[in-house]
Amino acid sequence: MLTGEDVTVPDAEFVYEGADEIPGRPQNIVDTLLAANDAYDTMADYSESGDVQLIFDAAEALDVRWDTDVAAHVRETIAAVEAQIEDDAAQGRLSTSSEPADVATRFATALAVCDALLSVVTGDGEHDGDAAAQAVKVLPILLYVNELREQCSIPRICLTDQQILELIDTRAKAAGADTLTATAEYIACWPVPSGASIVTMCSGTPTRLSVRPRKKTKSAIRRLWPPSSRMSRMIPAKRPWSCKE
Repeated sequence: MLTGEDVTVPDAEFVYEGADEIPGRPQNIVDTLLAANDAYDTMADYSESGDVQLIFDAAEALDVRWDTDVAAHVRETIAAVEAQIEDDAAQGRLSTSSEPADVATRFATALAVCDALLSVVTGDGEHDGDAAAQAVKVLPILLYVNELREQCSIPRICLTDQQILELIDTRAKAAGADTLTATAEYIACWPVPSGASIVTMCSGTPTRLSVRPRKKTKSAIRRLWPPSSRMSRMIPAKRPWSCKE
């Protein structure tokens, strides 16, 4: 996605094991894989600290640049999510059970947050025919959303680069209408692979990385972040992750 080139699983494995160069392979691929590893490791800290700045640090590692207004809106949206979750928890409006209805609510809330942030960085789903440029902008958002999903005890979103492009196009076709439904229906079409795909982030082909989980340099302890208990669609009068009537 970041290079537009064919990044192979062996490339990713070499970098994962600590290589900073690979004989016979372009250095820009190695550098991009190193950046992707840095972004993953940076976001792994979010589940412990809840520090919004880590999302921007991950974006910087990937050389993803949002303009000032977009960056401010991302920060405000994430702060609003955290504040609403804390309020819902304090008021006893949350459930962390494994009951199907509660799990479905956590799925729905995570998708609502994902869709809201995708709208922020892609201009409500619209693009000028350059889906690839838009797809690069959403990579830090997907990293953030996956940290939230793990805290919610629901599977991560793992899409190939081609699937990310298709998601951008699907949302663009729904722009001005119901992007949340478009996002949810598209993501629901794909099974969840067992590992995160750094190859996807770096390549220009839909290659899936199936290696052991990435190394973690921080504690695996996660902040409890159960999502809100009522969510249908995002409307201006009510945040989609809010439990308030």
